[in-house]
This record gives sequence, structure tokens and C-alpha cells, in this order.
Amino acid sequence: MKPWLRTLLYYVTAFLGGVAAWLGAAYAYAKMAAPMPLEAEDPYYEIITLAPLALNAILQMATAVVLRKLARRFALRAWWQWALAGTALSLALLWGLGAAGNAIESARFSFEYQKWKATALLFLLGPMVLTMRPLWVGILGAGVTATLLWAVGAEKRR
Repeated sequence: MKPWLRTLLYYVTAFLGGVAAWLGAAYAYAKMAAPMPLEAEDPYYEIITLAPLALNAILQMATAVVLRKLARRFALRAWWQWALAGTALSLALLWGLGAAGNAIESARFSFEYQKWKATALLFLLGPMVLTMRPLWVGILGAGVTATLLWAVGAEKRR
């Protein structure tokens, strides 16, 4: 396979696989929670909860770039190495951005800066939703995404 095609496939997998993994993790959480979350009765539940988790896939692109460089630098070849490294990188990024989003949301800004606050919160809503879920939801979403990236991007021994 040509290198540019492998790179394109890697990043398409990072995005689409990330969307599928994060939505799958959210679905597993919804099914595992004994009573449905209170917000599930809200008619806008999908927009408020599932869409931001799908937006985490955009942030997974940054993790995919770092993971690929890390895998080359340290010669990560096994799937579990990619899964551990990708999960750690992804959770560090998403939990950090989630904490930043929560700080921005609770901060008071003057009227002139409210549009910037709203724009920042739009991009940080996915990580903010993740910080309100159990840790296993993030581990599941990030681990599956990293394993998919290993399947596409790992350099196989010949």
C-alpha cells in the first residue's frame, strides 16, 4: 500500500473509528446504568450527550498524530502497546480539556467576551461530558480507537 494512502486511511480511521468507539462507549454506559440517566428523558438527550461524545473524535485526531509519532519513536508493534499508549494519551488530553471547559463555563466574562466563551464551550463540550461519566467510558472509547489505529497504522514486520 502506498504511504500516502496508508496515512489517509489512518486519519479517516481515527475520525470515523473514533466516532463509532465513543458512541459505542456511550451506548454501553446507557445500557449498563441501572436506572437511565435523568437526562435520557430529555427530548434533546442525543444532542446534549451523544453529539458531544462524537465530537471527541475530532480531538482524537490530535491523539492520533502523537500516537503515530510515539509508536515510531519507541517501536510499538503489539496491539496492546498501542491500546495502552493511545488510551493514556487520549484520556490525558480529553480530561485536561474537560477540566478547562468546566473552568471556562464557571468563569464570569464581560459581555464582549461571551461569544468567545460560547465558541470555546462548543468545542470543549465533548470532553466536558466525558468528565461527568465513569472512567471506564473513556477507557473503552479511547482503547477501541487506539486498537483500530493499530490495525491500520502499525508497521508490520516482514
